[in-house]
Amino acid sequence: MDFLINYYIVFLMQNHLTMTTGFFIWHAVTFLLMLIVLFVSVVIFNLIEKKLLVKFINTDSGINTETDQNNLPKSKFLTTISIASVIFMWLLLPVTTSLYPIKTDVGIFFFMAFLFVPMLNLLGSVELSDDKTAIKEKLHNIFFCLGGLLPVVLSATGVLLLTDSPAFRDIILIQNMHGFLSMFCFPCLIGVVVILVSLAAISSRFYPESSETPFMHFWKNAYFLTLCAYLVILFFGGYMPPLPFFAANFFEHSPLLYGLVLSIEQAFWLIIKTYLLYIGIIFIKSRFTSEIKTETFWKYLLPLAICNLFAVGFIAVKFGGFYVL
Repeated sequence: MDFLINYYIVFLMQNHLTMTTGFFIWHAVTFLLMLIVLFVSVVIFNLIEKKLLVKFINTDSGINTETDQNNLPKSKFLTTISIASVIFMWLLLPVTTSLYPIKTDVGIFFFMAFLFVPMLNLLGSVELSDDKTAIKEKLHNIFFCLGGLLPVVLSATGVLLLTDSPAFRDIILIQNMHGFLSMFCFPCLIGVVVILVSLAAISSRFYPESSETPFMHFWKNAYFLTLCAYLVILFFGGYMPPLPFFAANFFEHSPLLYGLVLSIEQAFWLIIKTYLLYIGIIFIKSRFTSEIKTETFWKYLLPLAICNLFAVGFIAVKFGGFYVL
């Protein structure tokens, strides 16, 4: 919202407010705005999943659709960490060129760490009071989740090789240097497929559609909403349009209108891409005829992710000048 700063400063001066007070109000309003958008988006995700995508659900599949209570946090501390992690990542999200609630130059590493937040819930569910069978099952769930997330991390690492920068700002700009063909979903095609399959498998096992507790339902939608938004940034150009054209260019004569229309337009593209990616994950999940086994991750998806990393590394070395700033 940089286009509003000049007007905001004039407002502060007219009302005799200090810059410190103005700075606090600015970031407080941004924080509240992002929280509202987060909760509204989660509600919309719920409607999409429950209403619009019902026809995708394969009721004859062998996937267990009962809630796994072992995945619920066992303490208020873990519950707080789970929700706080989503809010933190939401504040790191570059929504438009002018809306960066919290700017960071190492954003992709926060994304990789955020991937493993469900592991906290799984680890927190292990109790010494459980019998050996229950502990074995919980450890198996942890191993399953780890096997599903490692290919995602390796596939996302390919973006680092192409950009030589962990900053979201650089990742988005580089993908739009030569139009939509320079999006990283093309050189990282294998990695994108691996990510979609891995997340769909994890979602089908740990976050089923039916019999969910209210916390689990909110956490699932908030978690996958955030993941999809960041995957759009990493592989699909973020808030930039597929074609190098903005309707805001028609309002260049007015800086305020230009900034406002541009921000709305960029936020629109980020939202549309995020929802399309989410629908893709739901569709892939509904195609599973049986529950994905742990061995599938380690025998197939992990080697594919490693192959993708080598392929992307070759592209980065061979055509490095095309991708690196």
